[in-house]
Amino acid sequence: MLAYPFEIQVRTYFQHIWPTTSESFGEQVKEGRGTPTQREYLAALSDKGRQIEETQPERQQVAGLSTESGMDFLVVGFDKKRRKTDLKDLFGGELNRAVQRLLYLEDLHRGDFSYEVVLIGTASDESDAPLTHMRYFVPHAIPLIPDEIDLGIARPER
Repeated sequence: MLAYPFEIQVRTYFQHIWPTTSESFGEQVKEGRGTPTQREYLAALSDKGRQIEETQPERQQVAGLSTESGMDFLVVGFDKKRRKTDLKDLFGGELNRAVQRLLYLEDLHRGDFSYEVVLIGTASDESDAPLTHMRYFVPHAIPLIPDEIDLGIARPER
């Protein structure tokens, strides 16, 4: 058995909107930098998500983690300069093939910090990936904010 480093993040839908939106402004914003307008927008977004989850606990939508053994895997290549996904390879349940493709692409783009390669595993099928990894599947990596999150302020420019 091969061992690969990986990261698992468990978030509710509303928790997930914040990092996805902050990344759409650029990595530096998620790290606490960015314009005052961007930081104000993200603070309002965070507050609104927390408010929805506190006042409407049924909206948290996490009752428990799936223990399904079947996973589907895809490898995505994302051009940060163009903010566009230019590669999406589907592997079904073949983790080893997906990891080999990931390693090949990482080597190919080594030193190019404007290009990101990720391996995504989903418990159902790859159709969930646009919801869990919005930045790779929405135009210009700008996530859609659901209607129930009315911040009363416009989304600032990048």
